[in-house]
Amino acid sequence: MRGDGYLCTPLGERYRLQLRGGTPGRVWSDMDRHAFRLRAYYRPVFWNFTGQIEQPPRLTFAGRWSGPDLTMTDEGSFDRAFAPDGSLNLHPSGRRVAGGVVPVTFTESAWWFGPSCPAAEG
Repeated sequence: MRGDGYLCTPLGERYRLQLRGGTPGRVWSDMDRHAFRLRAYYRPVFWNFTGQIEQPPRLTFAGRWSGPDLTMTDEGSFDRAFAPDGSLNLHPSGRRVAGGVVPVTFTESAWWFGPSCPAAEG
């Protein structure tokens, strides 16, 4: 699987991400209950000229299909990619962070152009 998506942060920042994913083994027509891995990363528009292939944020997800939904966890990648205040960590380490994993559910939707990312209140 390949595609593009957007990530909105609690600070109201919006990151355009490249998405890559797949499932092991052979799947014919029904993805229900199949394991799936997904990787999301930022790639600059002119990456082939600058040599910077991937930049933060880099996120990884693992989980399974459940009907039309892809139910996953972030494998601790949110804690590596973002500081506690929600700002982007420009130099993430590969180590696991003590914060644990975050459950995430991806649901298919029609293509739409939404408003800019709203900042969290409070």
